[in-house]
Amino acid sequence: DVYQYHLPPVRRIPPLLWTRIRNDLPNYLSEREADGVNVMNWYHRQFRDTAKERYFKNMNMAIYFHSMIADYYLGIWGGKPKPFKYTEIQRHRFGLTDKEGIADRKVPIQPLVFINKEGKVTRYNLRKFGELPFHLVRSRRFTDLFRNVLFNYDWLHAKLSSCPLQAVLADFEDASINIDDKDARRELMLVADALRLGGAILGVYPNMLAAQLVGRLLPEIGGNPNIKMLLEACDKSGPKDSALIPLNHCLHTPGGPLKYSLEGHQFAVFGFCLTSDYRYMVSISTRFITWDLSTSDLTRDVNPGVEGIMQQLVLSPDNKW
Repeated sequence: DVYQYHLPPVRRIPPLLWTRIRNDLPNYLSEREADGVNVMNWYHRQFRDTAKERYFKNMNMAIYFHSMIADYYLGIWGGKPKPFKYTEIQRHRFGLTDKEGIADRKVPIQPLVFINKEGKVTRYNLRKFGELPFHLVRSRRFTDLFRNVLFNYDWLHAKLSSCPLQAVLADFEDASINIDDKDARRELMLVADALRLGGAILGVYPNMLAAQLVGRLLPEIGGNPNIKMLLEACDKSGPKDSALIPLNHCLHTPGGPLKYSLEGHQFAVFGFCLTSDYRYMVSISTRFITWDLSTSDLTRDVNPGVEGIMQQLVLSPDNKW
């Protein structure tokens, strides 16, 4: 309805109209930082709740809007003409016979990594990393989710290079909760467990991703098409990040007794204790290291500054000492 009296070459909200909206709603809009970029948000929660009630209460509408947002972050229309529908007023006023048209909507391209003219990485697209998996899951577009996110080597490598491992694993967990296909869920868990097993290495050297996945998941390539797609991408794209790509199965496969590899001590570990709730483990050598056993994360690293190696460790019943 914005363009009732002419057909513009660029179909976007006119800058003057957007300026008027900003000026009319100064106390209701807020600008904040999210994933390294500035975004507009409603200042009051009531506006957000009303928007959810209007646009996301109906399941079909919710899937539609989630899908549209997913298309935006996929960059489907980046630099390309995008279809749109003419209003009845426009068709009557301009004598249009077609119900739809196409126009450049100036939709930005959404790369995984932003690179400058010298070919160096300037920053990662953190906004895409956080939003795309969420909207693909809720729009039930699992094929796109697998191809572009969870079984995509370039995506996994870029996100591991810029985000904690837990952020990557959270995408797999979210998908496994919302998908009904048991075979697909098993593939998701295999890749997630492989990432957990290699977490100590990948947290420091994300370029070892291809080696970790190939070395652990080769026995699972048969009968698992998504894992096969991922490992083929590792063979194709992995060498640009690391020259060490195994040809055979050489690391622990997910599903065995090994769940995590806890690596942090520079010397041999001479003692360890579990906390009373069995969630944390404290290990000693020349330093104290506390591990979160639910995630394998190193939660605390203490150097007591004493010479030699500590050989015995005892925790108090309340875990404070």
